[in-house]
Amino acid sequence: MINYQPTVEERYDWTLEFARRLDAWLAAIILYAVSLYQQEDKLQVFNIINSMDSISDVCIDWEFDQHECQLNWE
Repeated sequence: MINYQPTVEERYDWTLEFARRLDAWLAAIILYAVSLYQQEDKLQVFNIINSMDSISDVCIDWEFDQHECQLNWE
């Protein structure tokens, strides 16, 4: 395992899964934070968040050259 180097696809999959979990955590924090807001304030926060790209959407749109994704494990 010392000389193990994940493939580009494995690193991409790991990053995408991390982004999905981060999106879920951020959504949970925001929902908790706005739970005491008035209905119109909740709607305003929802509209702001809904207009943004999620972290996982941004990660999916990333395109790297394979050489840029190589880690130097030495």
